[in-house]
Amino acid sequence: MTPPSDAFAATLARVWDQSRPALMERVDAIERAVSATGEGRADADLTEAGRSEAHKLAGLLGTFGRARGTELARTLEARLGAGPAPAEAPELAALAAGLRTEIET
Repeated sequence: MTPPSDAFAATLARVWDQSRPALMERVDAIERAVSATGEGRADADLTEAGRSEAHKLAGLLGTFGRARGTELARTLEARLGAGPAPAEAPELAALAAGLRTEIET
């Protein structure tokens, strides 16, 4: 595979920078779902919103070549989709924090 041209790489970097606030909003939704799970107040809508945002992030981060972010988002998508128990919240929070770091850096 040929490496991307400098112009393409610059365009991709610009799109990444412009997309970052929306990506962070998606992480916020995931964190809200995880927090509610840990507090025992998660409902189906909140959990589904977190799962859906994780699904979207998995694809978007892959587009930007962020394989680790995609992996974290897919894991969160699966775990939230399974209806996690409150005891799982610390691990889910760590995954969400890792996802946030992948986007911030």
